[in-house]
Amino acid sequence: MIRTISSRSEETPGVWTPESTWTISQDNQEVATFLFPAFGPGTYNNVVAQVFENRQSLPTGEQLASLLDKVYNSQDEAIKQDPRAEFVRKNIMHNGWLQIPSVNVWTPQAVKNPGM
Repeated sequence: MIRTISSRSEETPGVWTPESTWTISQDNQEVATFLFPAFGPGTYNNVVAQVFENRQSLPTGEQLASLLDKVYNSQDEAIKQDPRAEFVRKNIMHNGWLQIPSVNVWTPQAVKNPGM
């Protein structure tokens, strides 16, 4: 028996690789490292899905607050002129794409610590 096998071509999904990182420190302690380019723009659910699909973690509200503090309040001219700071100011804040992930916790009997 002769078996014919046809060739096939498949696209492999691209691997997301950050172009740069930005480590935010506060009081000489590393708070978070942000990866650029950022995911989005898109809906909250789509952006969160992109983050998880690329095996990244979501920043906390505290980490985002530290980033915004650096972007808007830094006295360091190098940080003020940094392209990543400019990206946050123009593309995330100005265009309204700041999304803070949160977890809504509800328990039927008002459990004080639901394990979060």
